[in-house]
Amino acid sequence: MEENRGLGYEDVRPLLDRLLALLQARLGERLLAVALYGSLARGQARPTSDMDLLIVYRGDRMAVFDQFMEMLLRDLEHTPEWMELRHKGIKPDPYPVFFNQAELADTPWLLLDIQDHGIILSSGPPSGSGSLLRSTRGGAGGPSVCQGCSADAGVGAGVAGVARGNVR
Repeated sequence: MEENRGLGYEDVRPLLDRLLALLQARLGERLLAVALYGSLARGQARPTSDMDLLIVYRGDRMAVFDQFMEMLLRDLEHTPEWMELRHKGIKPDPYPVFFNQAELADTPWLLLDIQDHGIILSSGPPSGSGSLLRSTRGGAGGPSVCQGCSADAGVGAGVAGVARGNVR
């Protein structure tokens, strides 16, 4: 099976950490959660695969989208993390989908993919005023899953909790 292993989370983690920090700086309290899903989260990505990201936000969609695009073009593409991946032949292009909590509840396909294979990168506003999700795997700084659900409930309950609007 090892010969089928593609790129995964750990291969792009420094860039994802930088992307998350830039998003938090630009969006602040409007950023509710960020998750990686798709081939990178499953460890099956190719160098040309994009980074599928779910961005759960509060506020105006176009304002959040504009902030993301500005961050991507002005900040992220000029970071050492981005340049290092490009130098290795990896095309680290984010492919975000933006949902507010009400819209997220209407996307079961995405919730199921994140439940099965997703990696929660951010679980709530950076102020610490409340967290949508808590870390239950990967240790400190590792991927996260549900807050407010039992440890055996898994990611699905956490993602569903976000969709139902369980924000503190």
